[in-house]
Amino acid sequence: MTKKYKSFISAFIFLTIIIIIASLNKDFLINSLSLSKGSLKKFISPNSRIEELKDKFESNLKIVNEQLNSLESKYEYLKKVNEESVSKLEILGKEYLSLLYQKDNLKLKEQLTINSQNGNFKIEVMSYLLPNLSYEITTKPSGYLSKYNDKIFIINSYGEVIYFDYDSLKSNNDIKINRVNSNIKEIITDKRFYTISSYLEKGGARWMSIKGMSIIDNNVYVSFTNTKSKDCYNTSILKSKMDMQYLNFEIFFDYEECANALEGSFHGLQSGGYIEKLDDNNIFFSIGDYRKYKKAQDQNSNFGKILLINLKNKDKSVFSLGHRNPQGIYYDFEKKFVLSTEHGPKGGDEINFQKFDQTKILNFGWPISSYGNHYDGKKKKDAPLHKSHSKYGFIEPLKYYKISPAVSAIEKLITDKPSLNINENKFLVLTMAGPNKKYGQAINLFKADSEKILDHDAIKIDNRLRDIVHLKYNQYLVIGENPSILYFIRIFEN
Repeated sequence: MTKKYKSFISAFIFLTIIIIIASLNKDFLINSLSLSKGSLKKFISPNSRIEELKDKFESNLKIVNEQLNSLESKYEYLKKVNEESVSKLEILGKEYLSLLYQKDNLKLKEQLTINSQNGNFKIEVMSYLLPNLSYEITTKPSGYLSKYNDKIFIINSYGEVIYFDYDSLKSNNDIKINRVNSNIKEIITDKRFYTISSYLEKGGARWMSIKGMSIIDNNVYVSFTNTKSKDCYNTSILKSKMDMQYLNFEIFFDYEECANALEGSFHGLQSGGYIEKLDDNNIFFSIGDYRKYKKAQDQNSNFGKILLINLKNKDKSVFSLGHRNPQGIYYDFEKKFVLSTEHGPKGGDEINFQKFDQTKILNFGWPISSYGNHYDGKKKKDAPLHKSHSKYGFIEPLKYYKISPAVSAIEKLITDKPSLNINENKFLVLTMAGPNKKYGQAINLFKADSEKILDHDAIKIDNRLRDIVHLKYNQYLVIGENPSILYFIRIFEN
């Protein structure tokens, strides 16, 4: 058999196999021919290889540009972190030098007279440097105030307690302070509670702190961020018998419910924590919603509520609901009504009024209704933020702010003309925010009835004002936290 004949036989056998396979699967033949055609076309078209290389180059260039943009963004972020860190270190160094001197004293900083924006009031101010790091360093509250006989007590965000004599405010000198030891660190054991943290941290511990203090009769009540389990928190209360040397705290009010930081929306700063005396047997206690939207409208939840707690048996009941983050409560013993202040989201801070009536549980609407907006600008099914309260069956705020001044503590306003104050509902509301240029970082003064606020005025202090306590006559103490300053003020009507 010749070589040519053998080649013919092989070709015939190959063709026969192809035909048999094709008869069984026509698609196979079609695809085989198409592939062959494509391969041949690519072989005989030299430009196709160039086009392929060009596409790959453009694709790789796009990836490189995306990576460069990502690196540039990270560089800007790290640059911001570095600049902020350097700035904070400089401030921290200055503050520590100041604190060394202030170990046993509140240093008198300055004395000022400031007129209100509308000219209706003026205040005389003596400011003292507090032995606490500022909010700019810690991003935690600078402190809370309470009176006990002729003593003034201050607790900072970490639970450190100092006090001084009221009479020392009458001199134009530094104030000698006394420190009170306690067992707080044995009860609050989460190390993050005592750390300095930053707004640049995701999560972090910047919201873990003391939330309020009230001395009632002979007992000290302190609210705090309570770590119930890993990444799950609530706002609870400690209690100690008054002792000028050592406060032996124990858990007074606690509950199993907690807000999980890793599940759904969460914000630890929306925690409330204000304690206000109702009578000898009961207190008001505010708890924020921790951004767990549904809980504010759930009567079985403690979140997003102002509670009534019995001091004898610790029983609690819901006084009002539909709250986001109530930061201040004032109860008028004579006229039996409550004023509360409320942090809104982006805008929508509120001042709320309610008659004291335990037969009704008033609902202030959050998060169904609010005159603020979500920070991300998005609509949320669980928190629609309708721009009416009454339309949806809720209580309208006495006052709301389109631009948030970050309202905090609230007190009755007594001036140098007490005879004019007896039957008038005049009040002070402190604010902490800067964006609201008119009412932010100021002492807000106004007259209020059950329907509206009148004669709204403000005295600008240009500091975050956290807490206030009325001393006597027209005298008040106010805590500012950026920097940490104690203001002794006397209010006069012009």
